[in-house]
Amino acid sequence: MEGALKEIPLPRNFIAPMAISENVDAMEEPISIEEQIRLARDDETLEEEERAELIANLLILQYGWLIGEDIGNLPYEARFLAEEIMASIMARQRARNFAPIQLNVPPIRQQMNNWCGPATALQTVSFINRPAVNTLTQQTLASRMNIAPGGGTDLAVVSREINNFRGSARAYSAPATLTTITAINSNIMAAMHTNRSPIIRIETPAVANWPYSIGSGHFLNVSGVQPTLDGMTANTIRLTDPWFYSHWIPSRPTANGTYWVTLSQLNSAMTIGRGLPNFSS
Repeated sequence: MEGALKEIPLPRNFIAPMAISENVDAMEEPISIEEQIRLARDDETLEEEERAELIANLLILQYGWLIGEDIGNLPYEARFLAEEIMASIMARQRARNFAPIQLNVPPIRQQMNNWCGPATALQTVSFINRPAVNTLTQQTLASRMNIAPGGGTDLAVVSREINNFRGSARAYSAPATLTTITAINSNIMAAMHTNRSPIIRIETPAVANWPYSIGSGHFLNVSGVQPTLDGMTANTIRLTDPWFYSHWIPSRPTANGTYWVTLSQLNSAMTIGRGLPNFSS
């Protein structure tokens, strides 16, 4: 019959799952690729991912087909298998892309109402170089940043002090001014995928549904994202914020230093700052 499946023995380096191996060993004659595929599809001991990978290997052996290639050159009976494999792989890839990313940035409440810079620096150093935190304090950082009573600092100084205590971790970049939602999204996603916790500057009086209102400029960390299904866009963003405590916000008795906002909210909060640098990672 045209297109009949060729019988070949199992390759030496092919390790079949236990249930299939037992069936194969019980047969004196070589088992055909077609039969191996049938066994794989019927084997209830296989996880979906194992089954897809096994069948893909068998199709490669039989037809030379590689995952992602056009299935038009496959025999009719093999196209359905290839389509099943591609659908399974795409579903798993979407699940991986959609999985949230959360970095273990420890929330630290700022000790003074104008010490968001020292507290954010300490959160960051705690994440990238934990041993340094045994001796580093907000007071030390505030002194090194030359923060006067009631005064503040800027993102370049915060980044500088993080780099002074980063140990062997990669240095934080010179602060940038991100002015579009596209730039904010791409920089945050790139940082998350490289295990980096960006420092951002925000102002929130005009941002709808932000947990609090602050108009003088405020520093904090990005510590996670929940991507969209394609894995390309931060649908929501997790913030580790030294101000977000009931000590500073009595109306939020359960505030514990972390919360989630939308990309649109974060874009508004970051771009309201009159062109000041608002991002470092």
